[in-house]
Amino acid sequence: MKRLLLLPLSFTFLLSSCGISDLERRYYKIEQTLIDESIKIYREEADRLKNKAYEFKRKGNAIGTKMYANDALGYNLKIIELSGYGMCLNRKLKQELKFNKGKAQCVSETGIDPRKPNF
Repeated sequence: MKRLLLLPLSFTFLLSSCGISDLERRYYKIEQTLIDESIKIYREEADRLKNKAYEFKRKGNAIGTKMYANDALGYNLKIIELSGYGMCLNRKLKQELKFNKGKAQCVSETGIDPRKPNF
């Protein structure tokens, strides 16, 4: 009788130790959503700054053009970095790594931690 009771528990543990849980998958999805939303915000700001740069260029103001173009470029670089971090997270999800471990590896590989304020 004891073996019959222990069998379902050990079988459940065996199945749960294979791959990652739905909760871990949800963590990856939430993180990816945050990255996608951040990229959207950065893209809107980069487009706004680019349009400002074109406006100053049409007016013949080289200093304003350069200032806004450099700011837009900074946002575009952030978009590229965040996209690389997001692709890394997708790879870690496919490898079925636990979220904390996968995230730590992505921070290490890309040098990007989107939750740090200096990003």
